[in-house]
Amino acid sequence: GGKCSAGSIVPPPPPPPLLDGSADDAAASGAGGGLTHCVDSAGFQKAVEAAGGMLVVVDAYADWCGPCRMIAPVFEELSRSPEYAHIKFIKLDTERAPAVAKQLKIKVMPTFVFLKHGEQVGYVLGASEKSLRQGLDADGKVGLCNQLCVVS
Repeated sequence: GGKCSAGSIVPPPPPPPLLDGSADDAAASGAGGGLTHCVDSAGFQKAVEAAGGMLVVVDAYADWCGPCRMIAPVFEELSRSPEYAHIKFIKLDTERAPAVAKQLKIKVMPTFVFLKHGEQVGYVLGASEKSLRQGLDADGKVGLCNQLCVVS
């Protein structure tokens, strides 16, 4: 089964529980934007499919990556912003979901991948709130590179 969970509404968010992707819960249903945490291929696929034609931004991160930890609170804050309520935010743990990371061609972290109907429309490499906002404001049609960790 897939594992995804909705982020918390109140900062600072506690670590969200991981939900089984086979469960019919609001977290994975994709109703509206918001934040979903995914740790496996099935959960990721379900979250992307549930988003339909909505813009999806995927934060591909690793716990050991300093820039990933630096940008994480910004990503979570943006996911709660009314300005971006029409966008689905997904945090993807690349260490726990390597098949998805490979599918998205993640070579550096953090990488923010923008998807529409499951297809990649743009990306931001590295931890930059400015670049991330540019991508969100451009409906994902962006290709930018900033401070990052290279994956060996």
